[in-house]
Amino acid sequence: MEVFDFKRFLKTLSHTKFLAFVIMLLSILCGYYYSYNYNTPMYESTAILVLAQDNDKKYQNREESYITGADVALNKNLISTYSSIATSDKVLDKVIKNLNLNMSTKTLADSIKLKSANNTEVINISVVNESNRLAKLITNELVDVFCDEIEELYNMSNIYVMDYAELSTEPYNINHIKDFVVFFILSIVLYFIIVFFIYLFDTTIKSEKDLENYIHLNVISSIPLY
Repeated sequence: MEVFDFKRFLKTLSHTKFLAFVIMLLSILCGYYYSYNYNTPMYESTAILVLAQDNDKKYQNREESYITGADVALNKNLISTYSSIATSDKVLDKVIKNLNLNMSTKTLADSIKLKSANNTEVINISVVNESNRLAKLITNELVDVFCDEIEELYNMSNIYVMDYAELSTEPYNINHIKDFVVFFILSIVLYFIIVFFIYLFDTTIKSEKDLENYIHLNVISSIPLY
């Protein structure tokens, strides 16, 4: 079995410099096409909601308007339920109707991201869309419809909008520098793989050691070339 010859592999690398240039040039072109043409820019707008004490309860008993431990526990248990209600067909249908959107409830549901921070009463509602204006519009309308629906179902107002969605100016899914770095790394990996196969299948005689490896005979003597 032939032993890996590191020196010969380095020579193969030095003899394939042009191949390295071609592969890296192609990777840069592919990275440019992917980052600027293939990857569709998507915008994400996020609204932040917080579950607190029921507003009606607070005004009914002003002396106990502070949030109790029972309120905190109740709100944490409600987060999962509220998240399901926010993406329910009833709520999404109202959003589509109010904004006159040309999309199905499933399409709208797929564009919504709901996230609750661990051990907190905060819910982040995000909407992803190709239009930053529409992403903001849908997010804020969804928040309003959702709050109205909770008040109607549970007869309480314990959801407060901490921050409404703002207009996003940068796509959340595009990072040109990252794309170029990834394609550059891939080009280096591809180049080394190709060079390794060239080294592996190159059976030309370049040294006395090659004679011993390929024809399995020892070299008795050699005539130097001047």
